Amino acid sequence: MQISNTCNFVLKDLFSYDFQACNYYLLKNIGWDLSEINFEDKTQRNIQIGYLQKNNPKLARYLYDSTVSLIDLYLSENKVNEDQVIVRARDGVITSKKFTKLNITMPIEFISDISKFIISTNRKRYLAIYPTGKVEVKGVSNKTLNTDYFNLFRNLNFSTKKGILNGLDLIRQAVLNSKNIFWFVRKTEEGEFLIPIIGEGILRLNQSSISMIDIEEIDKNFVWEEFIWPFAKSLLVHCYSQGG
Repeated sequence: MQISNTCNFVLKDLFSYDFQACNYYLLKNIGWDLSEINFEDKTQRNIQIGYLQKNNPKLARYLYDSTVSLIDLYLSENKVNEDQVIVRARDGVITSKKFTKLNITMPIEFISDISKFIISTNRKRYLAIYPTGKVEVKGVSNKTLNTDYFNLFRNLNFSTKKGILNGLDLIRQAVLNSKNIFWFVRKTEEGEFLIPIIGEGILRLNQSSISMIDIEEIDKNFVWEEFIWPFAKSLLVHCYSQGG
């Protein structure tokens, strides 16, 4: 995922596009035997095609180069310049200009408008708020078991500095006063659970031990600083740069 280095940290009215089952159809177009691929199960399909690429570097390079070329083609045909490309992903793109051509070579699908968009100041993460109220976060690794705290951003008033500042304070208070322990618990690949404890740092627990933790023992600032602050900081930079 590549996020623009020139756009503002806070944007609105963007457009999201994606090639659905891109690798599958690229393989189909070159006559690859897909009889063993379970197309209907997206997760399983991606795993199976992932194995194909792992075992065949030339195939992996072909698929990568093909999707790059496809996105380049759609940007060119729709006269979208570099400054209008906000995010470029493996098989999709987010732009500030709407496409008028969606059926060139391989159809690209319009996913949704994006009402509000926040990019972290290091330009490695983004938070998108859709007209439906859905909140999507990308670029964040090792997330907690429950990430509903990101949904608090959809209640922000983005129109004024006061609205942003008051909204961020409400989000911070909601995190610090939360009674949902799963907002603060992460799971490792080894099956252990990590939880930040005041004065102790990060503890490693098994699943049965989670219920023994007092919610008041949890260092809730961890979630604010690790997951929410990168977007809050961008909002603060935005509202002070706007001067309103």
